[in-house]
Amino acid sequence: MYCPTCAAQNIDNAQFCRTCGADISFLSHAMTTRRLPEKEQQAAEKGLRYSFIGAGFLLIAIIMLFAAPAPASWQLGFAMLCAAFPLLGSGVAKMLYVRRYEQRLAPGSVKTPKLAGQSVTQLPPRNTSEIAQPASITEATTKALKVPADDEN
Repeated sequence: MYCPTCAAQNIDNAQFCRTCGADISFLSHAMTTRRLPEKEQQAAEKGLRYSFIGAGFLLIAIIMLFAAPAPASWQLGFAMLCAAFPLLGSGVAKMLYVRRYEQRLAPGSVKTPKLAGQSVTQLPPRNTSEIAQPASITEATTKALKVPADDEN
């Protein structure tokens, strides 16, 4: 795992960077946590919405069927039931689809190669020396120029 601040290599579960001291505890969590793709996220939201709307229609239909004795309200209650069941069914189906998708992405289901016992001794040595100044661009070109000596004047 590399530090986002100084790009130094650290052990996988390190809390702080061994070079600059930055907090890198969030990196191991961020690397193992997976977020659902946009399509599946929208399917989950739509499934939840359809389920609640279908449950609302179902509740209204049951109230209408038992509270109102008139045959006209029974017909309206039956029409509400016809609207409730498809909404409930499609909402539950969408949520089950997303749940199965999440289970396929679960950390235990995907085989990833594990690093066996990574320790600090396996990391490259830490370079704590001062940053060297880069060579001047003009240094190499000025060496080729002949500078007149002061005594030639």
